[in-house]
Amino acid sequence: MLLARKLQVEVTEEQCCYFSHMCYAASKLWNLCNYEKYNWKELGLKEFPNWYYQKKKWKNNFWYKMLPSQTAQEVCKSLDQSWKSYTSLKKTGGIRNPQPPNNKKIPMPITYMQNGMKHNGDTVRLSLPITLKQMVKEADGFDKTFLFLRHKAFSQVSNIKQLMIFPPQNGKCDVVLNYEVKEAVALPDNGKYLAIDLGIHNLATCFDSANDKTFIVGREYLAICHYFHKEIAKAQSALAKQSSSQWKAPQYTSKRLKALRKKRNNSIRDYLHKLTKFIVNYCIKNEINTVVVGDLKGLAKNKKRSHHSKSYNQKLYEMPYFKISVMLEYKLTLKGINFVLQEESYSSQCSPNTPEVSKQYAQKSNRIQRGLYIEGNQIYNADAVGAFNILRKYCSSKSIKQQFSTKGLQNTEIIKLK
Repeated sequence: MLLARKLQVEVTEEQCCYFSHMCYAASKLWNLCNYEKYNWKELGLKEFPNWYYQKKKWKNNFWYKMLPSQTAQEVCKSLDQSWKSYTSLKKTGGIRNPQPPNNKKIPMPITYMQNGMKHNGDTVRLSLPITLKQMVKEADGFDKTFLFLRHKAFSQVSNIKQLMIFPPQNGKCDVVLNYEVKEAVALPDNGKYLAIDLGIHNLATCFDSANDKTFIVGREYLAICHYFHKEIAKAQSALAKQSSSQWKAPQYTSKRLKALRKKRNNSIRDYLHKLTKFIVNYCIKNEINTVVVGDLKGLAKNKKRSHHSKSYNQKLYEMPYFKISVMLEYKLTLKGINFVLQEESYSSQCSPNTPEVSKQYAQKSNRIQRGLYIEGNQIYNADAVGAFNILRKYCSSKSIKQQFSTKGLQNTEIIKLK
């Protein structure tokens, strides 16, 4: 099982120099290969060039030789994957008016593969290409055979697969560490389930079948997004006023905007890790061996047909459902807990007392408001009903004959994450 971890590593002036040159060379190699892909017919090529053709053709190019061999190949592979994604989106219509990969205007991250580094404790030794060493020695006076990166996280893993190194800034480098761990043995189905309905205002509504309990986590997510939307809008407005004078060229970004966007992404990532960690710890504490999450694969099509207000659409489009599923899956798998994606059609429209969850028993009028479901004299939380019915659909698909109480749907606990 492959996992990734983002680190910030302090680098010396010499390391900064080498990494800056390699990141710049990677962007130039990307642009070179991208130009060939854009104009392959005009260049007289018989077919669209793939990464294997390009790495053989450009292996003697200056920008290619400025990078370790496998790192240069990863640049070609990454570009090839971007073009495949573009053609796939164009065929399927997954995104309206998809655009082909652009040229890199700034240095891009470089990737060191297993063969280009040696791991020992908290230190990773990185190899350097001969062309780069000669150029840096002549231009900057540095003479290094290898680069050594040190971080305590390196000593916590045993099998490093690759390192993605971002261009250095202020004496520090962002590094994404990819490493391999053994999967835990899957726990048997013990009849205890946690069903999760992902929503907008209630990011994750959970139904615990073992304790007949429903709770909501993730209410703070929209507040975090709203704060950063407001701050970014202020910074953009101030930038527009500065650029409005005729003697200044228009500016589209600034240090303030970059810092805000980086802080927003870090805050959201941190909050999602807290949310998924809470769910995993809850399952371990209550001996729950199976987690069932509503599958939102059809959400992209629904977004195209969405005719709600601008503020609602903004909330809908930025919801991190896929990230939550990915985080939950790998964290639960590490603990041996089964993760299941369950198709959830009509789960929010059917009453929890119907014989099954299907179109036949769907009563859309019972959902009076987004968070309120009323059936006769019974009042339920609408998202809790969705989670309850997701679990019923899962049990029905697996032929599990187990009855669940609906008492927990009436009193839903709201949990704030610290």
